[in-house]
Amino acid sequence: MKIKKLTPEQVQEKSLGYKEYKKVIKTLLNSMQSEHNSADLPTKYLALTNYEFADMPGKKMGLIIPGDQTASWTKLSKELLKANKKEISLGQCYISLDEYDNPVLQLEPLKGNAKKALLLKQLSKTALKGTGVEVAMATAEATVDVADASEAPAEEAPASPKEQIQGLLVEISELNKGINLADGLQPEDISQAEELKTAIRQFALLLKDADAGLRQEFGAAFIKTRKLFKKLEEEIAAAKALEAELNAELAAEFGELEEEETATAAAEETVAAPENKGEAIASNAALFEEINQLIQESQLQQLV
Repeated sequence: MKIKKLTPEQVQEKSLGYKEYKKVIKTLLNSMQSEHNSADLPTKYLALTNYEFADMPGKKMGLIIPGDQTASWTKLSKELLKANKKEISLGQCYISLDEYDNPVLQLEPLKGNAKKALLLKQLSKTALKGTGVEVAMATAEATVDVADASEAPAEEAPASPKEQIQGLLVEISELNKGINLADGLQPEDISQAEELKTAIRQFALLLKDADAGLRQEFGAAFIKTRKLFKKLEEEIAAAKALEAELNAELAAEFGELEEEETATAAAEETVAAPENKGEAIASNAALFEEINQLIQESQLQQLV
């Protein structure tokens, strides 16, 4: 399938308008449904996160261009990949039907480090909005060779509590590197921040059930992660409020939502049931305080 009515220069120079793009993407998706409608008949794609269309300045949106790439499109893909690997995804795609016979654009990323959750979200809310086509990451069917029982490897011994704690601390460190809390958490990093928060809580629960020696050994790490956890709670709440505000502005730009509906949606997204939210925060605070007491007791036992 050829990429028609769109040039690499328009994408690179950001002279492409959103209204113009919507007409092009609808045509490309219609062609895909007849030419690339299974995993055996894929075509290539170029996708970008946080893209700004010419007629939507300041709005960070998703962009995807499916189709066979000519030399000029391949050149553009390489240049964009080199310039900003974190906001580009290159690979193969095809159209499938879900259980209700609705078309779904299946993506198989091969190059680029665009965050998958952000890419799917921006494509769904902007690039593919109004096309009737959903988007998802394709899941390859696992092909597992059944080995002879006599050749089956022995099961690995479960990790010790100390190994589990060390593994979680490595995970916490890696997740923490990927987000910037100093300048305020951005909406696109909410998912990773939630993941980091979960890892810290798991570490705390492991430490709670650990023996006195482990609690003392990892006491300093607990204090650091406890502070980080509290900071994450504040930053995630602020980022979600900002995200709801941006979504409301974007919806208003499209003219597809009434003012009252926008306000309601924003309120539903940002305002959780006070009782539940309060209970969750109180529960986490109680958990961390309990572990803190256990660590102090362990330290006292060492002194006796």
